[in-house]
Amino acid sequence: MNLTCFPPATPCFGTCDVGIVPLPLMSGTHILEQPPDLTLLTPRYNEAAVDFMRKQSRAGQPFLLYYASHHTHYPQFASAAFTNASQRGPFGDALLEFDHSVGLILNTLRTLGIENNTLVFFTSDNGCGSFFYFCLCPCVIHPLAFSLFFSFFVLHFQDEFCKKLST
Repeated sequence: MNLTCFPPATPCFGTCDVGIVPLPLMSGTHILEQPPDLTLLTPRYNEAAVDFMRKQSRAGQPFLLYYASHHTHYPQFASAAFTNASQRGPFGDALLEFDHSVGLILNTLRTLGIENNTLVFFTSDNGCGSFFYFCLCPCVIHPLAFSLFFSFFVLHFQDEFCKKLST
């Protein structure tokens, strides 16, 4: 497959994805696009998130918005508005776009006048990536030393973090 992640036709970092079938973009049980255009995914998510928050706010209904961003996992990509926008390459561009998404969501809460009555949680599934992508796949370059340091840091301070959350 070898995804094209940056417009107009810059390929991702190699051939790791050859033979991988991409998941479709779905809404409920309806397939919207197969395979999805990854460069349009974040703008679509942003639009859906903002529309949902506006609708729930107008109806005076409490809501839970679960926004599972793909940034900054492989494949790294950004929409046209964020391509080549950073000095950090594809990773930096993806991170800038994610930062924009967070800002958009927080600004929407503020605009709707519900920011002071809303809990916002940021979580991550990050830790050490799979052995395949970190060690065997030449298309993803992540400093293993940082992963090991970060994993140590999280494990070392996990109890303290949990105590702070529970108080």
